[in-house]
Amino acid sequence: MTEFKHNFFDEVYTLGRVNSTVSRSLKMIKQAEANGNFLLIAEQQASGQGRNNQSWYSPDGGIYMSANLYGLIVESSLTLFMGICIHKALLESFPYLDKELQIKWPNDIYLDNLKLGGILAVHQPRHRYHSIGIGINTNIDEFPPELQEIATSLLCCLHFQIDNQKVIEKIFDRFMLDFPDYIENGLDQQYYNKYSLLAGKEIVLDSGFEHYQGICKGINKNGAILLQLPSKMIQPFYSGSIISWKAKQ
Repeated sequence: MTEFKHNFFDEVYTLGRVNSTVSRSLKMIKQAEANGNFLLIAEQQASGQGRNNQSWYSPDGGIYMSANLYGLIVESSLTLFMGICIHKALLESFPYLDKELQIKWPNDIYLDNLKLGGILAVHQPRHRYHSIGIGINTNIDEFPPELQEIATSLLCCLHFQIDNQKVIEKIFDRFMLDFPDYIENGLDQQYYNKYSLLAGKEIVLDSGFEHYQGICKGINKNGAILLQLPSKMIQPFYSGSIISWKAKQ
């Protein structure tokens, strides 16, 4: 990638291979090696991080970056907001994917029901930073056997090379444009629910304490997933993992 700059960031660091962009960013913050808003982009990750300590396959060709935002006062829905920004940016670049590209609560982008991208947010209140790790499968032509039935890339779907730099630029253009409204009014529920992978489906959610089963009714403006339980009560969940989902019978 050629030298990349964006008006939202005071500094942009472009590296070759790192363990993970998030862990490298956190180290830079703790050691005061960076100031203000900064973006770290890597060509590869040796130990890419997903949610709940899961690994993220990160060969050459994909987008792997960490957006580090200083002094923001936001709620835990920042990951969901970034997911909306990524989704909008990808549709602006590839509008013909409108029906295939979806957002999965709480932190994934799906294409043709396969995982295309993921988002991981880490808050460091002591240093007043939010670090948002982003992985998007763009120019990956092949996945290992264990991922072939659950992951995809833009290259595999579109059959042409993606300009990663243009995609990154569109993501943060969208972030800058929508951020004031997000701070003032919360998440764009209408957009999220329109492109939700889970809305209207039967899901099983692991809250970390027990499992809940019901119909997904979208999200609220604070980012909680709304689950209609068998009792017909609609319960918001602000955290958890989706174990399974299927179309309502």
